[in-house]
Amino acid sequence: MLPKYVEEFNNIRNDIQELSKTIIEAYRMELDGFKVRDVSKLDAAKKLLKGVDERANIIDNRIIKVFALFEPEAALLRELVALFKTTNELSRIASTGKKYATTMKVHIEEEVDLKEIESYLIHIHEAAIRAVEFAVRLEDEPQAYEEDFRQTMLEESKTDDLYAVLEKEILSKVCQGEDVTLNYINILNIARKFERVADHAANIAKLYLYAKKGGSMEIY
Repeated sequence: MLPKYVEEFNNIRNDIQELSKTIIEAYRMELDGFKVRDVSKLDAAKKLLKGVDERANIIDNRIIKVFALFEPEAALLRELVALFKTTNELSRIASTGKKYATTMKVHIEEEVDLKEIESYLIHIHEAAIRAVEFAVRLEDEPQAYEEDFRQTMLEESKTDDLYAVLEKEILSKVCQGEDVTLNYINILNIARKFERVADHAANIAKLYLYAKKGGSMEIY
């Protein structure tokens, strides 16, 4: 039988993964909603994400309780610290998802023409989702979590590149005197948010690598 603190630690990690699944499900729902212009999918995704902060706070309180009651050592302490910080990153990702659902719902209802930049937005959305998926696997085997770290950073890099291309595309239209509507600028802002989502995923991956390998958080 596992010691009580180890059992609770495993439950906390599982709950974080379940919370992550909720966020990923919502982001996929939003992507589908954008592709088929279905605002009901955006509303459903936003509803899913509303409970993330409360669930994250509950997990944080349980982590603090483990700190207080069991005084965990070395590796377990590092991982608890990493998980404590991870819930904050997940809350920020959820917050971005809610803002996206609100903004994109307006664009869909107003039938804004986004055909010229739609593919960029879809690809950066997909890369952000993949970054989160790799980051929250929380594997125990070195080969597995190091590979997840590499894949997370790869997807994060993709979002940077895609955003840069989209920004250049829109700015070139402005420089050429084309009529770029405020909607395009708003879309650029959304793309920037997806880039930030991938940054949050990268932070999670770095935290978990720190938890498993030790050293200083800054070196990751």
